[in-house]
This record gives sequence, C-alpha cells and structure tokens, in this order.
Amino acid sequence: QLRQGHVRFVDQQQEVLRIKQLELRIIREIRRAVDALNTSRKVVETTGKAVEFEKRKLDNERTKLDLGKSSTDNVVRFIESLNSARLSYIQAVVDFNRALVRLEQSQGTTLNQYGVTIE
Repeated sequence: QLRQGHVRFVDQQQEVLRIKQLELRIIREIRRAVDALNTSRKVVETTGKAVEFEKRKLDNERTKLDLGKSSTDNVVRFIESLNSARLSYIQAVVDFNRALVRLEQSQGTTLNQYGVTIE
C-alpha cells in the first residue's frame, strides 16, 4: 500500500509538471503573438504615414503641373508611387489582422470574440 501511494504521488507530480510545462508553452506563444501584433501595428502606422506623404507629394506635383513646371510623366510617376504606398498599407493591415487572429487563437478567444458557441 505504501508503494501504491508513492506511485500515485509520483504520477500526480508528473501531471503537475506536465501542466506547468503546458502553461509555460502557452504563455510563450501568447507573448510571441503579442509581439507580432505590436510589430504589425507599427508597420500599419508607418505605411499609413507613407501614404499621406505620397499624397502630399502628388498634390504638390499636380500644382507644379498646373503652373507649367512639371510634366504629366512626372505626375504619373507620383501616382504610381502613391499606389505602391497604398498597396504596402493594405498588406500591412492584412498582416495586422492575421497577427490579431493568431493572438486570439493563442488565447483561445476566437470563437468567444464572435459569439460562437459549440454544443
């Protein structure tokens, strides 16, 4: 009986250790997801500012065109630059949303977030 008690104690300790290891793995996963989300947020902010900057450059170039100090070729290049900045911004938003979903998955909140229940 003493042996069975010892075996049971060892089994319990192994189970506690397994749970602690699982908790640590989940915490690391959540931290990585939070870091990725923060990085993605910064990229969204930066690319959004780049879009605004490219808009101002295009507006200035159009003004120069109206004054006869630029060409349509230059304006087209500025439009292409603005479109490229917009594309980068859209990709950053997509990446941010993916990072948000990964965080929700890590936390186990994805279904709750959208009111989904499983019976």
